[in-house]
Amino acid sequence: APDQPVSKAALLPDGSVVLSGKFQVAGQSGTFSLAKLTATGAYDGSFNPPSVANAAGPARAAVISNVRLAPDGRIWVLGRFDSIGGTPAPGVARLNPDGSLDSTFQLTGVEHYDYTNDRTDVVFADARTAYLVGTFRRPGEPVPFAVTRIVNIGPALQLTGAVSRKTHSGLGDFSIDLPLTGQSGVECRSGGADGNHTLVFTFTNNVVSGNANVTGGTGSASGAPIFSGNTMTVNLTGVSNGQTVMVTLDNVTDALSQVLPVATVSASFLLGDTNGNRSVNASDIGQTKSYSGQTTDATNFRGDVNLSGTVNASDIGLVKSRAGTSLPP
Repeated sequence: APDQPVSKAALLPDGSVVLSGKFQVAGQSGTFSLAKLTATGAYDGSFNPPSVANAAGPARAAVISNVRLAPDGRIWVLGRFDSIGGTPAPGVARLNPDGSLDSTFQLTGVEHYDYTNDRTDVVFADARTAYLVGTFRRPGEPVPFAVTRIVNIGPALQLTGAVSRKTHSGLGDFSIDLPLTGQSGVECRSGGADGNHTLVFTFTNNVVSGNANVTGGTGSASGAPIFSGNTMTVNLTGVSNGQTVMVTLDNVTDALSQVLPVATVSASFLLGDTNGNRSVNASDIGQTKSYSGQTTDATNFRGDVNLSGTVNASDIGLVKSRAGTSLPP
């Protein structure tokens, strides 16, 4: 196939560039409709997008004529095709940053209008809304429309999980699940003399800011939340034993500027409740004894209540000392 000019280029955050069109790449065989160059201008062979096809108009070769970077970091490709990687696509598809097809995106109610001077584009109003422009039409209609709006193109910001996390003497972090609904999870490990605990919240998207406060029970947030990827870490202090604490998150904002106004998670704290049944009794003592001598791991970490990295006599003694305590109903 003849070498033709690059039609569009999308600059990625790392300085690399994705090119669309119908062109050749120096040192590579064949003709490309989509390719990626590194920040230095070298061909990036790790970017391997699926090929496009135009079964409805075989007289005109399929081509990706436009490429756009969406606010969420994914790559939209547009052009003359009705499938990509064997998956039906009406002249528009979405790729993951590595070039693989994003199978969660399936545009319906639109089809590509195979016209001689086809021109297509997409404009992003925000993280969840885009405007599709150009030679597309609705199924059954004879002529293309000028512009249409696509909504819900990106994931809404939601809280998806929460855990109570502690480090066990150099062996790593181990977490106790805190269900978002129903009965609260129970943290059975020691918070030390100051009642210190760490809660980690997970969201659908990367988060960059937000607040956290204790709105029920005894305790308070210590310092500002820490954000990393799609997690928000909140350190608590002054948490009394034998109670359920409510932590309220507010104005959590993701990297796409979406805001989660309020979310509340409950966490119960009962030292020695190694089986999580909301009371400390013979079952907890027996369970801790069964772990005695073991190095802390994912199967026994609830028994390492003093966080020493080994379940031993100290843990057994600590659990025994709490026998008869329970969480309020």
